[in-house]
Amino acid sequence: MAATGVIQAYRHNFDPLGAGVLALITAVGGGTLRDLLLGATPVFWITDLIYIGTVVPVSVFCVLFARRLRAGHGRRAYLLNYIDAIGLALFTILGVQKSIDLGVHAVIAILMGAVTGIAGGMIRDILCGEPPVVLRADLYTTLSLLGGGLLVVLLQYLSFDVSSLITFLFIVSSRFWVIYRGINLPSLKIP
Repeated sequence: MAATGVIQAYRHNFDPLGAGVLALITAVGGGTLRDLLLGATPVFWITDLIYIGTVVPVSVFCVLFARRLRAGHGRRAYLLNYIDAIGLALFTILGVQKSIDLGVHAVIAILMGAVTGIAGGMIRDILCGEPPVVLRADLYTTLSLLGGGLLVVLLQYLSFDVSSLITFLFIVSSRFWVIYRGINLPSLKIP
């Protein structure tokens, strides 16, 4: 997720510091919004510096290699989409888990999983003056919601580790398939 923030920053001519800030916002934005909505303060990355400790080296790496990564087409764009699919799965699972740990209703846990998975990218796109990618025809949000629902159901019958693994594989493989096949939801258009 942080890598997509750096790439987007370079596409919009941000300086390296701006790229790092956008990477951080992309990486922690969804979880921050989730924590604020659920009243879980201070938010996760303030109490556990591993998140910042992960984002900083990823951002530095991406800033150093941004010219090679920022192409909007071809293998590099596909690679970033595939890497982002892994982030979507991980963040969705973490969001559902934290929500359940806080004792919210299963439906809210599913929604908070999606918020965790997609809101950082939405904030990134808005800061760059673009319509959020996740609100367009792409199945990104749909797969996050379906994965969150799957996790909630599986947790009724299986351990967290097994449920998380199945959910991770579902979201990642579904997202890979959607990317590979170019599948989208129909767009709303005024005739």
